[in-house]
Amino acid sequence: MSQHPLVTDHAVVRWLECVEHVDIEALRRRLSAAAAVGIAHGAPSVLLGPGRLIIVERKVISVMRRQDVAHLQAVFAQTESSR
Repeated sequence: MSQHPLVTDHAVVRWLECVEHVDIEALRRRLSAAAAVGIAHGAPSVLLGPGRLIIVERKVISVMRRQDVAHLQAVFAQTESSR
């Protein structure tokens, strides 16, 4: 059985723009505005709706769901307490 072909991030973004009619630039502006508030306060991340923007060197480099962040925090806390 053959493997499925790789689908690039560019192709996914273009699909969202052209087929799903997602306004990528409006989304980018929304994320940027939220990140700017966090950056002004020196925050490494910003909560936005059900997600968290991860900020490194004044750039949003990733996004996580809030529930995943809470799970990671619990795992880190448990790891630290077992040391």
